[in-house]
Amino acid sequence: MTSNEYTKARKEICLRLGRCVVCGRNPHTANSQLCTECAARAAARQAARKARRAEAGLCLRCGKPVDSEYKHCTACLEREHQLKAARKTQKEGKHDAER
Repeated sequence: MTSNEYTKARKEICLRLGRCVVCGRNPHTANSQLCTECAARAAARQAARKARRAEAGLCLRCGKPVDSEYKHCTACLEREHQLKAARKTQKEGKHDAER
């Protein structure tokens, strides 16, 4: 069994038992696969990574150099614009279907 297969199997077992997929000890929360403790640690790691990237002048999402006055690189900004346009189109489609 490869480590990837083992990880997937362990995750499935934890979810089936209602346990956190990281520690496997505590029950996971209703809207997450993590327990409260593991979610707090993950949030702290993410906040620290974001702060380090901001200090270094790197994109807050991917860590690549930023070449503008924004907090994100050109690729991440473009991806965000595409996602917003797709959401807007999808939202307009729903409104048209309701009429």
